[in-house]
Amino acid sequence: MSTEAPAVATPTELSKVSTYLKAHEKLIIIVLCLAVGVHFYSKIINAWAAHEQRVDIAGNAAAQTAVQVAQAQALANAKAAADYAALAAQLAASNKALIAGQATRNATTKTQQATDKTLPPSDLAARWTTLLRLNPPTVQPSATGFVITPDAAVATVVELENVPTLRADLQDEQSVAANYSTQINSLLGLNDGLNKKIADDADVLAKQAKACTDDKNLLKAQARKSKFHWFLGGVVTGFLLRQAIRIPTGL
Repeated sequence: MSTEAPAVATPTELSKVSTYLKAHEKLIIIVLCLAVGVHFYSKIINAWAAHEQRVDIAGNAAAQTAVQVAQAQALANAKAAADYAALAAQLAASNKALIAGQATRNATTKTQQATDKTLPPSDLAARWTTLLRLNPPTVQPSATGFVITPDAAVATVVELENVPTLRADLQDEQSVAANYSTQINSLLGLNDGLNKKIADDADVLAKQAKACTDDKNLLKAQARKSKFHWFLGGVVTGFLLRQAIRIPTGL
């Protein structure tokens, strides 16, 4: 009578995997921790990148707004300067006409004064009456000079009292006009300086906005490069880990 040898149980594929998992438990835990860490690190990086992008967009918007405001201000100042130049030209033409009229009156007065010196007594008396707006015959020629009524004498002296005052007032008005001219010339220089400052600020803001755009493009390029490096590192790491698992298990 023959005896049969007991059947030897062959390990199944499941038992092989179970054995491998128990033997490499620490390695698997490390790999899983690394995978979780990489996952959350990627999430953090993405969140931070999104935050930086929002900040960058807000900064660019503020810079663009500042540029637009500066440009609008520069245009407004340019228009104001053009309006002022037109007004200045108009006032200059008006002042030229006034100066010409003043010169004509002065010449007429000197001519009349020269004529008065040669007038006969009757004509000089008539001229006297005309200048004081008196009713004739308040001033009349006489053998020794002129006969004038008391009212005409008072009117003459009162009118002559205005001459020193008018001369002083004229001198003061000329000084005031000279002061205004000096002030206006100074303001013109200040206005030109402010316009140049605004134009320079607008140029600086435009350059800063362009620099922000260039920085943003550079950061995007660096981010793409960094993501590619991470991807390449993940591929290499995954390949090495796969090889490390396949070697002892044959999977």
